[in-house]
Amino acid sequence: MKNIAIYGKSISENNLKFLEALIVTLKEELNPQLFIHQSLEEYSSLIERFNINFFDGQDLLANEIDLLISFGGDGTLLDTVTMIKDSNIPVLGINAGRLGFLANITQEDIVLA
Repeated sequence: MKNIAIYGKSISENNLKFLEALIVTLKEELNPQLFIHQSLEEYSSLIERFNINFFDGQDLLANEIDLLISFGGDGTLLDTVTMIKDSNIPVLGINAGRLGFLANITQEDIVLA
């Protein structure tokens, strides 16, 4: 995979370590070009450290995204599916909410650095 995007509405301070662990694992295992949704631009130190680009949801195809990771609860995952529409971009849901029925992976499944 060359291009992986991460979408989330907001990340609590408690979940920030899981987002960082996800980014570290992706970089070490796949070394993709990472994109993060503009809604998460407040985490600029993390974004700068890992050389992550922004996307706005409209430019997923232009950036040739191979995988979109939804980091949040079921509502975030539903927003992600709406964002990709009929683009055939695969979505991986990581449950960072309280209760998640739709997400494939829990925070505990992320390898912590």
